Amino acid sequence: MPKLTVENPFKVVTHKGRREITYYDLPRELSSEQIFEATKNWVNREIASRGMICEIKYVTNEEAGDQIELWCTTRRIVGDDFGEIVKEWGTPKFLRQLHDSFQETMKKAIKQNKKQ
Repeated sequence: MPKLTVENPFKVVTHKGRREITYYDLPRELSSEQIFEATKNWVNREIASRGMICEIKYVTNEEAGDQIELWCTTRRIVGDDFGEIVKEWGTPKFLRQLHDSFQETMKKAIKQNKKQ
């Protein structure tokens, strides 16, 4: 299976039945805890609600900058099992929508943080 890679400032790789999405250039205005919490809420709204299982990792990297790694299934969960691969989840259009939504979530978290 060929790897799908989209950069700007995120990277997507499909490997062995999972889609790995990495977000770089995280907002410096937020703490790692605030970014993780906003990401968790975003994953529930944008990814888990579609039937994907997703693991979230916050990676601290002093040289390259911190990043969020998401490991998502490429198959929708149906009952207690996996269904067919959802091809839409791998399209550039869908991945761009996820990216745009993630960026909006981070912008809202920054605004909310400034109000506190």
